[in-house]
Amino acid sequence: MSSTKEHPTTARRWAFAVVVSAATSFAIGGLVYLAGWLAKFGSQDMPHMAEVDPEHAINATCVLFWIVLAILYFTHVHQNDEDRNDERRALIAEAWLKTGRRASLLRAQSRRR
Repeated sequence: MSSTKEHPTTARRWAFAVVVSAATSFAIGGLVYLAGWLAKFGSQDMPHMAEVDPEHAINATCVLFWIVLAILYFTHVHQNDEDRNDERRALIAEAWLKTGRRASLLRAQSRRR
């Protein structure tokens, strides 16, 4: 007997990907915003940072959200679909082997009679 793993639904995998993508992008976007905000107050010490605009944080957050979501799709959602398909193929092959063994046993028993 083969053991089957419980696979999360596609909706759960998408929810995971969206939540992780949002958390990652908002964290990095928040750091960009904080860097821009701090640069406005500390521009005397760091003149090169005075060019960082906190408004860029919104753009960075949006872009990072889609990039991380795409990465998670190909590594988490899409890969799990492939794994599940491989497991299904293995179960089907195992069922075919069992059916073939039963058929050959029945033939052998009928020959003996």
